[in-house]
Amino acid sequence: MSDLLAEVDEIMRRERIEKIWKEHSSMILSLVIGIIVFTAAISGYKSWNTAQQEKQTAALIALQDAENYPDNILKAEKLNLRPSLQAIALLNAAGIYMQQDKKDEALSLYQRIESNGKIPAEMRNLADLMVIRLSIDKENADAESLQARLKPIWGNPKSPWAAQARIEAAVIASNLQNDKAAARNHLKTVLETENLPESLYAKARALDHVYSLEENKP
Repeated sequence: MSDLLAEVDEIMRRERIEKIWKEHSSMILSLVIGIIVFTAAISGYKSWNTAQQEKQTAALIALQDAENYPDNILKAEKLNLRPSLQAIALLNAAGIYMQQDKKDEALSLYQRIESNGKIPAEMRNLADLMVIRLSIDKENADAESLQARLKPIWGNPKSPWAAQARIEAAVIASNLQNDKAAARNHLKTVLETENLPESLYAKARALDHVYSLEENKP
């Protein structure tokens, strides 16, 4: 009996499949073909993307290995690289200029990064921090404007540069605005933030110590 029931179930199942196929065969074929085409497109894009990444990484290495590096990047009006690789090239070149005490050249590169909306926000924020740092000592430094630029960075808890932005804000508050209390509040926030690099805690503690001494001068 169970064999007979199983055989009936199988016949009914085949009939249902045949009915569905007759009624919807065109749609089913289109769906299957679509899946195949989509899968092929994704696979093709991945292969193309990998090849592009390798090609552009090689181009970046070639730029950095050139005898006139980093001047070749400073003088290049446009880098034929993806935005993230452009940022890496510019940040690295700017860092070398900073080591060479060529601050104007470094500033030019940082400004190129921050003004390029295609570059990832984290890299643009880092460049903005460096522009602000290099602007603090300029005669025409506008403290309020610099603080306004820092606020979106230190006000974003997800920003990897929030603590560093607080430290820059503290320096501006102390050196340009003569507001030691505001400076120490920024540093207090840094010191109370968990899981930061020890170098940031050390810098914050050192600045806080200096500002506390200046704040308590008779």
